[in-house]
Amino acid sequence: KEKIAMEKLLSQGGWGPSVPAGKLEPGDTGNDVIALRNRLIAMGYLERSNAVGYDVSLTDAVRQFQEAHGLNTDGVAGPATMKQINIGVEQRLQSVMVALERERWFNTDRGKRHILVNIPDFSAKIIDDGKTTFQTRPRRPPHARIFGCDGAYGCEPKLVCAALDHRWGIPAAAQAEP
Repeated sequence: KEKIAMEKLLSQGGWGPSVPAGKLEPGDTGNDVIALRNRLIAMGYLERSNAVGYDVSLTDAVRQFQEAHGLNTDGVAGPATMKQINIGVEQRLQSVMVALERERWFNTDRGKRHILVNIPDFSAKIIDDGKTTFQTRPRRPPHARIFGCDGAYGCEPKLVCAALDHRWGIPAAAQAEP
């Protein structure tokens, strides 16, 4: 569904021009704020209005965008947020297509209990007997590296250890005896 929607959006010109500013925050005004507002309207995070300043509705839209993209949800359009806002439809569509291809190649039985990480969706789920028993929106620090077996070359994928941020916890239902 997402692929079809993005292809249609791309054929209609995408989300419009990128936002030239490096950082915008509540209280700011000017052409860069208008460009940010227009981009978020085109992306579906904000309703059309005549406002020209970085107001409460724009702050809320930026927070929604940040949440959807796994960013810090402070409502400030800083460098990391601007980088994600300025990614074009072409690149987003490419990410969707890679995810679809990955699913096609690795569409194997994952067992009764497994962890499903959806990178484009910024979500992770624990699946027990086909039912989601836990869901979260993980955030990977930019310096982190992901190591492990992806099931290729006869390697059996099995989560043995996970490094968690000090603010994360594991729900009791997801814990297993060693």
